[in-house]
Amino acid sequence: MSSHLYIRAIDDEQIQWLLIDHGSRQAIEQGDLGQLQNYLNAQGVHEVSATYFLNTQLVSVLKANIPSSQTSNLNRILPIALEEEIAQNVEDCEFKALHKPQNGSVWTCVFNPTLVAQIVEAFADIQVNVIHVNLDAQFTGSENLNSISITIDENRVLLKQDNQLIALPFEQLTFAITQLDPNADEDQSKEIELFYSNQDDRISLIKAQLEASGHSNINLHVIQPSLLEQMSDNYISAKRRLNLLNTATTNDALFARIKIISTFLAASLIAVICLVTLNYIQANNTQLKIDALWQANSKMIEQVAPELKNKKNRVVRQLKNELANYDEIEAPNTKVSTLNPITDISTLKARHAFSITEMRYSEKSQDWIFTLSARNDSILEQIRVGMSNNGYDAIYTSQKNESGKVLGVLKVSAK
Repeated sequence: MSSHLYIRAIDDEQIQWLLIDHGSRQAIEQGDLGQLQNYLNAQGVHEVSATYFLNTQLVSVLKANIPSSQTSNLNRILPIALEEEIAQNVEDCEFKALHKPQNGSVWTCVFNPTLVAQIVEAFADIQVNVIHVNLDAQFTGSENLNSISITIDENRVLLKQDNQLIALPFEQLTFAITQLDPNADEDQSKEIELFYSNQDDRISLIKAQLEASGHSNINLHVIQPSLLEQMSDNYISAKRRLNLLNTATTNDALFARIKIISTFLAASLIAVICLVTLNYIQANNTQLKIDALWQANSKMIEQVAPELKNKKNRVVRQLKNELANYDEIEAPNTKVSTLNPITDISTLKARHAFSITEMRYSEKSQDWIFTLSARNDSILEQIRVGMSNNGYDAIYTSQKNESGKVLGVLKVSAK
């Protein structure tokens, strides 16, 4: 094939594509799968290979500690090393190292292979042969490993530091900065390469947030001409490319299968395929969204209650059903995040001397139950008042003295 497409999803219904046809770069277009098919027909392109940039928020990028003697067995070792760090069963996941192990660790992409297979199949139905599926955050911003690269993509923020990748909703920019690997050398002395759209009027606020986080060496870059073209150029010039597809034969089989479908049948199915496949992809990623949201907050939870570190999996299980209904895009306006009480109690913990000895979430009543330990009743009352002032209904269901401490069970729910 002498033509190639670069594709990224804009939302659950819209994709953006860039066609390079016989070495000539065409204008970027946007639409659904049916519109892409019509576009290719109008261009006279009937079979085309493609590179798909997957939204990094739909996977987990985790740091795995690998014994130096086991670096040659990554396929076997990575699931074992990361089993306690993910919310889903390892049997349902695939693990791809982003780089060669360094100093006993390797950043790893954990993803749902069903998601990737459905993406490939959806495009195969319109004669587009997806041969590479990559993480979009890996090919945004600067390729300078000595800097922190931050890209603002409308409602998302994408960060790169060395081989670490972070993708979170824009509202979590400040928190995303805190998730950068603390073991990286001189984080705050590194330059920040900040990439943004020329139409983005939030840049002054973004810069101020970064400076407030202790980063003063900030270089601003306008994304030109578009983010998709930047990703495509970085992908073409990259020395190492992560491909989430198992083998090229998987795509060949799908592409061969679609060739036997009649033109009439393919045309009649395209509208249904577009709707059903994208909805399926959205539903199929519920678990990965849960895991991504958990990973974004797990460090904070451990800081709030380090004694609960070994109980992380239990907390994850308690959160699963509720987080499945949590839409991070709508959350700031329509729904309080299930994890917000942890954030708020963390702030209080920094000001008052108390510890959390138990933490659980009730799916039925949608309440957080915190068992708190403090020197006296007064401190516990300050915590209750503090949570009430943050907009919660907060009451103690029981209190008792134990080993010179006062234990209180605090029930917290959104008003």
